[in-house]
Amino acid sequence: MSLQVNIFYGPYLCHGIINHRPQRIAGLKRALINLGYTTETIPINEYNRVSIQMFQSEIFRCDIRNLMFNMPAEDDPVCQRALAAIEDAKLRMGVMEKVPSENNSG
Repeated sequence: MSLQVNIFYGPYLCHGIINHRPQRIAGLKRALINLGYTTETIPINEYNRVSIQMFQSEIFRCDIRNLMFNMPAEDDPVCQRALAAIEDAKLRMGVMEKVPSENNSG
C-alpha cells in the first residue's frame, strides 16, 4: 500500500496573468510517484502557496514561485526540501505506529 500525499497549490502572477500552473509542482509530483507515493494535486485559492499534507497534517509549505518551473526534483533545492519533509513525516509516522497505545498495554 502506498502512502497518500496531497499537494495543494495556489495561483500566482506571471506575465500579468494570475492562474494555477501545475508545472511548478510537476517535478515534485514525478519524484513522489517514482518513490512509490500516491499523489493528488488540488488547486486552492491561496495566492503563491504550496502546501503538502500527509496523514491529515500539513508537513511542508512554501511559496510556489520558489519551485522551479517544470524542472526535475533533483535540480530544484526547494523541491528537495519538500521531499525531505515528506520522508521525515513518513519515518515519524512509522515510529508512532510502533508505539503501543495505553489501551493495548496490560
